[in-house]
Amino acid sequence: MRTRFCCYSTLKLMPEIRNVVATTAISLLMLPALMACSQMRSDLDEVEEVSRGPEEVISPGKTPGPGPGLQRLADIARSDLGAKLDVDAEDIDIVEAAYVTWRDSSIGCPRPETQYMQVLTNGARLVLRANGVLYHYHSGGNRAPFLCAKPSPKGPLPYAPGEA
Repeated sequence: MRTRFCCYSTLKLMPEIRNVVATTAISLLMLPALMACSQMRSDLDEVEEVSRGPEEVISPGKTPGPGPGLQRLADIARSDLGAKLDVDAEDIDIVEAAYVTWRDSSIGCPRPETQYMQVLTNGARLVLRANGVLYHYHSGGNRAPFLCAKPSPKGPLPYAPGEA
């Protein structure tokens, strides 16, 4: 009789046990992605909403056109690089600035031993020149432009308005 009672109780609790097991499995699968997101956020001093506009490409040596898009990103990148190098922001040239689609959540700047969500992320790539040296700045999602010391050898995809 006792065995029968245990089996009946176990069967009765099965849906609850299945829900707990499923929730735990999903949580464990999402853990690497959540850790990558929290690591990206911890790098930021300030997270800024980045506005996107239609595709803009800047010719070498020219500054971005007016508007909140690439001009704002270029100003942020120039200011950051100027502070890091102790150089006036006006002495920093913009070699390239374009909206792009990054291949994953690393935003084109992956770190070793780090996993990233495999999602297309719209953003921008800026290449600046100061004292004859090129510096790569990337942005994407809600992340403000940041200096990328080792850009991914896989370049970004062209920006496609209306996607992602």
